[in-house]
Amino acid sequence: MVLTAASTSYVAGSTILPLIANSNGNSGSFLLTVNPSGLTILQGAWAPSTVTVFSLNGFAGKIALSATSTDGALGITFQNNTLSLTAGATAITLLTVNVPDDATLDSHDIIVTGTGTGHRRTFSSSTLLSVAVGSTATFDIHLDPSSITSIAGSTSTVSVIVTSLNGFAGNVTLTATIPFGFIAVMGGQNPVLVPANGTASTTLQIATTAATQPGTYTITVTGTSGPNSYSEALTVTVTTQVVEGLSLTGQSLASATNLTLYLQNTGDVQVTLQAYSIRDSLGDAWTLRNWTGPTIQVNSVSPANLLISLDCFECTYTGIFGLFSQFVAGRTYTVTLTTNTNTEFIFTITL
Repeated sequence: MVLTAASTSYVAGSTILPLIANSNGNSGSFLLTVNPSGLTILQGAWAPSTVTVFSLNGFAGKIALSATSTDGALGITFQNNTLSLTAGATAITLLTVNVPDDATLDSHDIIVTGTGTGHRRTFSSSTLLSVAVGSTATFDIHLDPSSITSIAGSTSTVSVIVTSLNGFAGNVTLTATIPFGFIAVMGGQNPVLVPANGTASTTLQIATTAATQPGTYTITVTGTSGPNSYSEALTVTVTTQVVEGLSLTGQSLASATNLTLYLQNTGDVQVTLQAYSIRDSLGDAWTLRNWTGPTIQVNSVSPANLLISLDCFECTYTGIFGLFSQFVAGRTYTVTLTTNTNTEFIFTITL
């Protein structure tokens, strides 16, 4: 028997059949394919491809599988490296490609070969599997806050925070998908330059008009850099124009650094207090910006405890140090209360 060699040029997904053929005129052979014939795998990850062998013209026998990475950069394993092929049938197994963490960001070729032996004959069928290695360097996008309540005709601010992952560095372009309904997204740096292993942020203004219909809207903010694109949704709840109202019904001192105000909600919506500032007659002031204040229902009266000095370790002090360290009977103080809609109420109190 004389064996003849066929061509050995490959195109991804193509099959060369046979590479070696017997000369006795028997046309039985087999066909080997991989699906998919092209994989995109990140550094340090893996992915499978299905290897299928088809019997042609009644070929039957054992098929030994092998695979070679042309540059030796990739790891390759078979679920089964020997397949039993019966006449007119198919045999299937999985080939897994492992990409090292330091693999080059390039296209890599793997030649997959099946060699079969039968009665007085040897055949080999090969195909090409192309692997594109991608980088794990990417970024994450986050909105703070991710939901806001806006009174029709007002403007709110939202921070867009972009964080580098796995060493990503570069410009991230921001876009916003805005629903119809008289809502606008303005401001913000674009693109945002993100340093490796760091963060960058910008501020967006979300504006509604008096014509914006009450309801819940979704704005999608997307960051894009090269093949990487990530989105986060901002929920905007638009309400009708409402009036917040507070009146002072009384005050008391629990201690020299603890002033209690009794507040009545005189508006038409509940009021939630989120900041306060207390200023003496000389302009010295204690301020607490992130205050978990009371929520006061319409027509209800609720106490609000305001701390100063060392009893309020989160407060900030402005003025001449030491001149305003406690409340003094008979003196006058100006108290500014801020709600979660940024409405300010100012009361003048004489103790």
